[in-house]
Amino acid sequence: MYAVVTSQERAVRLSEKLYASGIHSDIVNTPGKYAKEGCSYSVRFDAKDIYTVRRIAYDNGIKVKFF
Repeated sequence: MYAVVTSQERAVRLSEKLYASGIHSDIVNTPGKYAKEGCSYSVRFDAKDIYTVRRIAYDNGIKVKFF
């Protein structure tokens, strides 16, 4: 699953927060079918962690365009 963000900085922040919470993630370029507005970055993670990822992003003020 992907969390699409608008900047590399946000992707790094989210990935660091997930790592600190024990969730494995990777920063990737957003796949073409999801990149509606040119280049963007995504944080790829296991779909089973979606609720935790949403909470971590929200709690840390990291804006995610969509999941």
